[in-house]
Amino acid sequence: MLSRLNHTQMLRYAGLFSWACVGIPLFLGSFHEGLSRGDLLGWRVSYFGFGLCYWFLTRGIGRRQARTADYVLLLVVTMCAVAVSHFSGSGLAGGLLLAIAGVLPWFLPLGVGISWLLLQNVVLVPVFASRPEFNWGQAALQAVIFIGYSSFAFIAGLVARRQAE
Repeated sequence: MLSRLNHTQMLRYAGLFSWACVGIPLFLGSFHEGLSRGDLLGWRVSYFGFGLCYWFLTRGIGRRQARTADYVLLLVVTMCAVAVSHFSGSGLAGGLLLAIAGVLPWFLPLGVGISWLLLQNVVLVPVFASRPEFNWGQAALQAVIFIGYSSFAFIAGLVARRQAE
């Protein structure tokens, strides 16, 4: 089956697979302990919002120039990823930010894409620092670790885009 997919389709489906994996805790009741109904609802809405927007964002990847709607969708999926961590009280956003990082080179110039990659992870610092088990230094360290992982996905997306040119 993979041999029938081109590189952009593989990138898209890898992102959707990552999204599905990040959703596993959402369906495990033990992971919900200590969350309010509002947090659980926010987690669900942001998780499914990410999946839907990522689907629309990546449907034309590599076949057309980026449009204003693509930039809006990039912003929405980034906000949804951060919201997943906020509402779940976890670092699950890291997996979603990886999926975003892999497609950034397809929509943004290199410098803007790198800036987006950095900023999407830096905004997690206050989310992590708001948790009782993190101080600001630990929250920043967690974000730097996510930047490292996301950089790998970003470069993989950049290589795929350059091979397509």
